[in-house]
Amino acid sequence: MLTGRSGLAVIEAKVAAGLLPRDRSGMMWVGAGSGKACDGCEHSITQDQREYEFDAPGWPTTRLHQDCLELWQAAWLKRESGLSHETTSSCPPNSAARIATLLRDAFPAGYCVDCLAATKLSRLQSAA
Repeated sequence: MLTGRSGLAVIEAKVAAGLLPRDRSGMMWVGAGSGKACDGCEHSITQDQREYEFDAPGWPTTRLHQDCLELWQAAWLKRESGLSHETTSSCPPNSAARIATLLRDAFPAGYCVDCLAATKLSRLQSAA
């Protein structure tokens, strides 16, 4: 599961890259994890965890851990309120879009979300 600022950066980058939907429909289902991968962090949602599912228009079913859902919702609220990741952190302008472009271009076969989050966290800590 993703958490904190680094997790939010990953979710924002995935939304910017078109790997997660920007919005969801009104219906959301919650239940025990099915063992399928979380669309936020890409780790399995185990039976002892809650799985949140929704069908965004034009998307396959999106599955998220509770923490990943909360990060996705925080990213949505920031977009809706006109705030961006760049205005609330020390990252350079358009960083979420640049991260998304770099990921898409540099890793066309995919990337490790844990590695991405660890890299982002270490950069945030060194900037502080």
